[in-house]
Amino acid sequence: MNLRSKKMTALLLSASLVFSFNSAAFAEEVEISETDGVILYEAGEAEAEIYEEAAEVDDAAPATPVDAAHALSGNVTIKCGAPYVKVSVDDIVTVSDINLAIVDELSFEIDKKSYRVDKDILIDNENNAVIEKGVVDKVDISLNKIRSAGALVSDAKDIKYKDDSKKVIDAHGNQVISFTAGINKTKIPGAKFDIITGEILLKDAFSGSVSQQRVYFGKDKKYAVVIKYDGAVEYRGSNVSVTSHYYSTSEDGVSGDVDGAVGVSAGFYKVSSNEELIPLMLDKDNKSPYFWKDDTGITLKKPKIYNAKTVGGRNDGSTAPYFTIKMSYSKKKTENDVLEISDKADLKRELEKTKFYFTVEPRRISTELITYKKSVPDKYYVNKLTVNTSKNTLKGNIQFRGSKYNKSNLNVRSLTNVGKKLNVISKSEFESNGKNVKKADAYFEYDSSDKTVTLTGIKGYYGTAVINDKITVK
Repeated sequence: MNLRSKKMTALLLSASLVFSFNSAAFAEEVEISETDGVILYEAGEAEAEIYEEAAEVDDAAPATPVDAAHALSGNVTIKCGAPYVKVSVDDIVTVSDINLAIVDELSFEIDKKSYRVDKDILIDNENNAVIEKGVVDKVDISLNKIRSAGALVSDAKDIKYKDDSKKVIDAHGNQVISFTAGINKTKIPGAKFDIITGEILLKDAFSGSVSQQRVYFGKDKKYAVVIKYDGAVEYRGSNVSVTSHYYSTSEDGVSGDVDGAVGVSAGFYKVSSNEELIPLMLDKDNKSPYFWKDDTGITLKKPKIYNAKTVGGRNDGSTAPYFTIKMSYSKKKTENDVLEISDKADLKRELEKTKFYFTVEPRRISTELITYKKSVPDKYYVNKLTVNTSKNTLKGNIQFRGSKYNKSNLNVRSLTNVGKKLNVISKSEFESNGKNVKKADAYFEYDSSDKTVTLTGIKGYYGTAVINDKITVK
């Protein structure tokens, strides 16, 4: 088990203990904000405190610490990965948060010795020794241009700051900022390095959160169906799908994970005079709730998705991704049915005109997501890449693989390809804006000195990944 795995295990254990013994305190930390009928749930500072406490245990300094000035002196190679940071619900993000997210994705190589950064701490990959804290101070970062996710680099514009000191950026989320980074020569004068370029994704405030929207219906709108769904999905080179949707009385109905599918659940409620939701029961004796399809004849059909091919689309504008839910119902009233036929007809009309908006994020590419083993899930599997140096082409298979669940047998999983194979062109072809750029997912650069291929995501993808295995050169 590597250090990251150990940290995650410690974190999960710490979190489970805290949540088990102090659930009431945690509940007080949950912040709920509502905008245009969509409710966003965000965890408060309780999670951050747990995270920091777990980090302090694992990040204890070694017996013989080595400072960063010594470790990063000499010829330094910097790699930037695929950083991201979440924009606030007020559509702002601080430069300090961006810089920290960028540095935490950086890796350094000095004379074949490698280092990584974890929560602003420089760590020796060979022995997991802590070199020094405060790596942000050792790195110079310049934020350059900003553009919508999925847009061409040529569409980038100047960054808008909220203050004269340029410490806070005005950003609506699901945007990409280009940056340059290098070692601060005043902090580490002995370092020799190349300035690197990279991109950081500013995730929308709804990313990774469960959105919630009420659809009122019936006489005096005394009933509501509450639709809960993932606020963001990840672009995967193909159409966005919908996970199996079902009735839910809690947040468990939707995971909130950012993957390639919108998870949708629904619940039926009676609305009190003070807008309190009371679960709507089918039968007073057994207290059965309404399901998607039951004896009442109500059937909520699989959501239909629109504009999901628009990478970077979000909850605004004419191209915003959204889904609708169609419904059918029996015109015969059943025994003990609390809903009138007119109530069901009204719900059908309301659903037909209601749009549920979500965000389509670009997909992340980074070295840590590269694998050369077909059996490893949730990574880009690389197999038999061929670099033709004379034609400047890269041929082979690079495709994300994920876990597939067997619905008929719990806990049985298999691996499956997720999305299409990456379409990769050369950097020169990308920069020339050739005809193949519109279809490309990434461009590559081949380094003959260390025989590695570096991928850089474009359009529906962002970030960089270094491939150093299964490469044949012609």
